[in-house]
Amino acid sequence: MHNSFSKTDSPATPHLHLTLEKLDSAWPSEIVARSEVGTFSGGLIKPRYLANLDSKGQGPEGRFMCGAKTAYDKSSLLAWLNARIHFGEK
Repeated sequence: MHNSFSKTDSPATPHLHLTLEKLDSAWPSEIVARSEVGTFSGGLIKPRYLANLDSKGQGPEGRFMCGAKTAYDKSSLLAWLNARIHFGEK
């Protein structure tokens, strides 16, 4: 599997990088439906919150529609999650 995130993309700890790799390898598809984002992220991101960010142009790149469903490329979603991680700051 090709990851679009790396250890140098954020100040994340090596433990966090391993967690993102586990999310990547555990998900059975290369796409993630918005309705499944909560499950995919372990509850960190709620589908409605992501919909709000998408409407502001702040969501992950690579969003696409299939009928009435919105979905994301898994590697783009992981890169977006990785970029949003901050330690000890608000």
